Amino acid sequence: MYITAAYFLNRTLTRSLGRKTPFEIAYKKKPMLVHLYRYSCRVYPLRKQIARTDKLTLKALIGYLVGFNLTNIYRIWLPKAGRKGKVIHTRDVTFREDLFYTLEDDDNIVPLI
Repeated sequence: MYITAAYFLNRTLTRSLGRKTPFEIAYKKKPMLVHLYRYSCRVYPLRKQIARTDKLTLKALIGYLVGFNLTNIYRIWLPKAGRKGKVIHTRDVTFREDLFYTLEDDDNIVPLI
């Protein structure tokens, strides 16, 4: 979580740097902000291990955005994977920025088909 906070802070304007970002000072170019989504929004990472003959199986898992690795790789928490969940790193993701994690979601999550 602190890595994501530092990621956001490095891309935020700072008054002491003359209204520039720390990223801009270090790399001499403006940071890309297109890939940033709301933290902890619901996401649907694509399942890549599906056999071609299994056409009716679910095509996506249900997870929540918990961080960024690079500009196109996201850290996704899957609450239904195992006892405490699992964090995966993927780039094939569909975002739903209007839905966020709540404790009631653990029982009644409907997957995206």
